[in-house]
Amino acid sequence: MERHFRALGWIHLVIGVSAYLACLVLWVATALAPPSRGTMTSPSFGFGFAILFGVVFLLAPGGVVALNGWGLLSRRPWAMVLTVLVSALALIVLLALAGYVPEAVEAARDHRYGALEFAAGTVAALLVAAIPVYGLWAMLRPGSAAAWTEYVSRQSGPAG
Repeated sequence: MERHFRALGWIHLVIGVSAYLACLVLWVATALAPPSRGTMTSPSFGFGFAILFGVVFLLAPGGVVALNGWGLLSRRPWAMVLTVLVSALALIVLLALAGYVPEAVEAARDHRYGALEFAAGTVAALLVAAIPVYGLWAMLRPGSAAAWTEYVSRQSGPAG
């Protein structure tokens, strides 16, 4: 079970930091973008939106997932509960968005792309959905609570 805890920790840390950095790039680009010609937007709107975007999207998802990965790797007692919550929420969001892939729907409608490209997208979506399923499986299977308690009690540090 320890191997699953460490693997989940690294997966969540990499995904969280990647999402955090991607949002950071979008946040900076939004703050620095000049208003378009002919719009009523003032320069302060772009900065205000950038602040809102930074607080809501930069800190929330990427930060929580990265924090969860760090918690798993550093054997924090709360990390098991956070992993279940993050995995369940990610699975719910993925299932809610499963039917909303405009490019795939449009491509299927007018047959612009071959079956290989549709299959590649399907495989990618299944791989993304496999991460929260793996998290739920590792944390909720029989014996995982006892294994987690033992894992946390050894406090040997991250990536042991």
